[in-house]
Amino acid sequence: YGQCFNFSKMKMKQGKEGLETVFGKNGFPKRKYTFLNHLQCRIKLKDDCPIELFSIDDRDCASPLIEIYDFIYSLEAIGPPGVEYNAVDGLLGNLIAAHRFFSTEEMVFERIVVQNQYVIETHIPKLDCLQKRELLVRSILRSHRAAMSERYYLLRLCKTNNCTSSPFQILDSVAHYSFFQRLGTGLYRFPISPMLYLRIRGFVTPSSRQTLVRDEFQTYIQDPVVQERKSAFLKRRSQAKRDARANANVN
Repeated sequence: YGQCFNFSKMKMKQGKEGLETVFGKNGFPKRKYTFLNHLQCRIKLKDDCPIELFSIDDRDCASPLIEIYDFIYSLEAIGPPGVEYNAVDGLLGNLIAAHRFFSTEEMVFERIVVQNQYVIETHIPKLDCLQKRELLVRSILRSHRAAMSERYYLLRLCKTNNCTSSPFQILDSVAHYSFFQRLGTGLYRFPISPMLYLRIRGFVTPSSRQTLVRDEFQTYIQDPVVQERKSAFLKRRSQAKRDARANANVN
């Protein structure tokens, strides 16, 4: 599945009870800047082929601590403690490109529970089983090759390395395109509209169904245990930011 979300501020309007979010005809909130998007790939495994995670202390690997059937591949920009993503550092290459594989449930916690993002998802039926498997393998190898040694570049004429460009390069290496679709694969460098890039490649159409991931995970989102975890997470993050500012002032 292809997933994306816009991380600019939501448009607001004055309502009867104060400020209200402005929603478009598709039911998704409108954003201040339409071109600030993050792209990620959701992968679901068959019931008999889970990812098994073991404790590093379990040398015999007798039984897995957890089995994962549903996870996300994402490339993200990270900086030193206290430095969050920003366009200037992204353009100058001052951030590291980190390839992440994490469960969809964990993504929901980070993106939706904590950040209140509206993650949009669309199914990509055009790939056959072998291509899907190859897409996963190449994503893993791409992550392994990069490790934590590559700079994140928001935009470059050559060797752009951002959340949209690298996943689309992997996709283009395994997909079969028509002549005109192959011409359209030149559009991938800037995260303007991941869904548009998929449409140009023939993966989605104007009538393709797009859903909000938060609708699928409402029970998880509203779980009191998850909300308690959110509170604890926000407290730790606030403390980390204060510590980073204090260290910067000392230095």
